[in-house]
Amino acid sequence: MAGSTPIFRLSTYTSGDSLGGQRIEVLRIAPHFFREGIWPVAYDPVGGMQNQVWQLVRSLDSAGISQTIVTTYIPGSPREYRLLSATTVKCPGPSLPAFLAGHFLTASWFLALIPYLLLNLRKFDIVHLHFDHSIWCRLLAVLIKLADMPVVVSLNVSLLSDGEGSDRGNRIARWLERCALRAADRVIALTRRQSETVRRLLPGHGDRVWIIPDAIDAQAFAEGIDAQAMQAFRTRYAIPEGMPVVAYIGRISEEKGWRDLPLLAQRLTSAGKFVLICGDGPRRKQLEKSLRSACGDDLHWCVTGFIPQQEVKAALRVADVIMLPSRREAFGSILLEAMALEVAAVAYGVGGIVDVAGEPNAISLVSPRDTEEFLTKVFQVLNDRDLRRDLVSRGRQRVQAFSVHLAQQQFLRLYRGIEPRGSLRPSEMGAGN
Repeated sequence: MAGSTPIFRLSTYTSGDSLGGQRIEVLRIAPHFFREGIWPVAYDPVGGMQNQVWQLVRSLDSAGISQTIVTTYIPGSPREYRLLSATTVKCPGPSLPAFLAGHFLTASWFLALIPYLLLNLRKFDIVHLHFDHSIWCRLLAVLIKLADMPVVVSLNVSLLSDGEGSDRGNRIARWLERCALRAADRVIALTRRQSETVRRLLPGHGDRVWIIPDAIDAQAFAEGIDAQAMQAFRTRYAIPEGMPVVAYIGRISEEKGWRDLPLLAQRLTSAGKFVLICGDGPRRKQLEKSLRSACGDDLHWCVTGFIPQQEVKAALRVADVIMLPSRREAFGSILLEAMALEVAAVAYGVGGIVDVAGEPNAISLVSPRDTEEFLTKVFQVLNDRDLRRDLVSRGRQRVQAFSVHLAQQQFLRLYRGIEPRGSLRPSEMGAGN
């Protein structure tokens, strides 16, 4: 994925895409999926995975792919509803109180999903699973393949390739990921770095591995934010006029590097910068406590909690620089959004971030966990107008390689290459990228 060369091969499609003359029926299993309305963030803070799966679903629905999405149940949301013209959402699982959800949401969903699969699995042509940080989708991939069903795996999160620390932690989960990758008919890597790891685990079966990165409609994303909306956002979160703004937008969790944020904020606010943190997650309370200790009152910093997509745009418009101190990152879709809105970004060079940056880099990359270098790069981007302009210009070009249309074409081609019983069509052997 070096430079701005697209990593997709294009093909044509017709509405109502089919396998063997029949409409493709996809069962999409995703423990995290965005739902419109006021999001109960105590259960499942929205992040890149939720937004990207949502965008993929909309894109494939418009191409005539019939999809049933099975995701976790959030109290107050419907158990089942029609999302789009050919897409239905189903939400099995118990109604958990917020204090239990952080520990048991995906595990209880997995248990509730088993009866649904026993009754309905054979109704579908393809099962497409999206991996998060838990073991459950990895285990499901193995079980569903044992049932002789076609399995596609998307590495929205990889425990084996997403950056520093990926090879530590839960050995069972890593072992299950290896088993799931070997069982899958297709593995969708978000970056070349992920694909190289998977190919090493599948010697002789590299044709199963496809690279389809997260995607964005850059033009559409850049629309809909005016000066009035930005001013309303500034007022709501007490962001001073005329003060440079450094923003973090994402989940507040271990893999996102939340532990670096207090130090970064302390140094930035001491230098007269405003630190804007947009997001929620399991470490939010700890982060806020650490910020108060490091930075004192909140006159020069703010944690907004979850904000909807329109306010994400406003936050990006307000920001002078985006910082992403992730310790593990499959992709970092906020970086595409920053590119679309012409905002420079500084990030640790971990996981897929390096591939997203391209060559020459459209993101200012930093050695992992080097907070001093990170701060130096942030100050350089803030103070050097020419550097910031160069990063924005490169980002404007780079984001074109991640268009929704290109991703849609690749997914359609991938689905058409799988027989209903999971075997590869001879014409598609070796056709991966």
